[in-house]
Amino acid sequence: MYALRYLLKKGQEGAWASILRLYVTVDVEHSGLYRAMALWLSDTGTLDSSAFYKALPKRVGTSDAEAMASNRGGKGGGKGAGGGRWPAAPTPAKSYSLSPSDVDVCFLPMGCQETYRVIFEGRPVWITLTAENEIRPRRPGSDQDRIRVQALNVAGIDGRGLIRRLLVVVQTLAMRASENNVDLWHCVRTGNGKWVEWEIAATIPKRPASTVVLDDGVMEDLLKDVAKFINREEWYVSRNIPHRRGYLLEGPPGCGKTSLIRVVASEFNLPLCCVHLKSSRVGEAGIEALLQKAPEGAIIFIEDIDCAEQGGVTSRTGQVDSSIAVVDGQSDPDRVTMSELLNAIDGLGAQTGRLLFMTTNHPERLDDALIRDGRIDRRYHLGKANRQMAKRIFLSIFTDEPPCTAVDAQAEQFAKTIGEGRSMAEIQGFLVRHHEKSFEEIMTLAGEL
Repeated sequence: MYALRYLLKKGQEGAWASILRLYVTVDVEHSGLYRAMALWLSDTGTLDSSAFYKALPKRVGTSDAEAMASNRGGKGGGKGAGGGRWPAAPTPAKSYSLSPSDVDVCFLPMGCQETYRVIFEGRPVWITLTAENEIRPRRPGSDQDRIRVQALNVAGIDGRGLIRRLLVVVQTLAMRASENNVDLWHCVRTGNGKWVEWEIAATIPKRPASTVVLDDGVMEDLLKDVAKFINREEWYVSRNIPHRRGYLLEGPPGCGKTSLIRVVASEFNLPLCCVHLKSSRVGEAGIEALLQKAPEGAIIFIEDIDCAEQGGVTSRTGQVDSSIAVVDGQSDPDRVTMSELLNAIDGLGAQTGRLLFMTTNHPERLDDALIRDGRIDRRYHLGKANRQMAKRIFLSIFTDEPPCTAVDAQAEQFAKTIGEGRSMAEIQGFLVRHHEKSFEEIMTLAGEL
């Protein structure tokens, strides 16, 4: 009897294994590919058969995927659409008065796991999507971050090749759809607050290099250095040098540090990951683990690093040991220690293939260990505007196509009047406030500054 049961069990297991071998299964876990697949499912109407939905508003004339990206993106945006190697996408005129015919809703699956059957290249493919509250492009680590793709893999049918071609098509479509934008990532809580992962917080327009006014040669030198770093990965690997590059942008507030980083992300089509060291989310997750989970090839952006020791990072002199931060004589596990930050930047487990940008208004406050070679490879000073830069700012606001000689002369006069020693943000803000006034009025106001 026992022998018969054993044989039956083994027979069932063998039969089930044979059935499983008829299919090839691929789990899509990479955050960018996951997001691309989710958008493709929405655009193709595959999700229309779901039983549970979340309703999201959208403008008439936009696809469900566009509406989803808009709701996911938050406020985002900024100056300068398009940029880098791609032309700017046309910007639709905004309307602040909507009629009932201007609005609509789209439906996205939520709160369940469902399997969808789609036809690709004339063959069936089964796609299983798990969505918690909405389609969320998170890093792998839990079921809600996974899309499973299955295809028949029998004689004459290459299921693995079919799925590979599907994913390539999906990723290509997603890249074309987002070629005029930069993905902005922030860390968020997942798993009921137990973990911290990266998530796309906004999709912002690319910033052309021509829209950022800097001193002569700074923009060109930085972009050339980044391009050289990206193209020399094999050179680094062959010499056992970690393929990482660190930049420190220093200078007064409002002089283009953040705008310059956005230009780099735009020119090279790289995701931008913003790290706020003062956030308790970073402390709980561990800065080293968080940077290791960043999207591959991303720009890691730590703003105002000089404020870290005063707020979000405990210096090495304020630590009981290398892993415990001390505030007012008491340990504070939520704060990032300087040792943790240094290990995250270039420790044994530090991510390779990434760019690190740090900005500071006070470089003299920085710990020498933080800015040594290997952690910070290049430093750029972005100072206040000189007369030539003030002229370029004026032309960027008042010049229409084709260029006008009279406007160029006005720009020269304005730059002479406004003088030097002002930040680009201050000059631009002044011109934006008064751009509807006559040139004579602008000059009078500029002389009073």
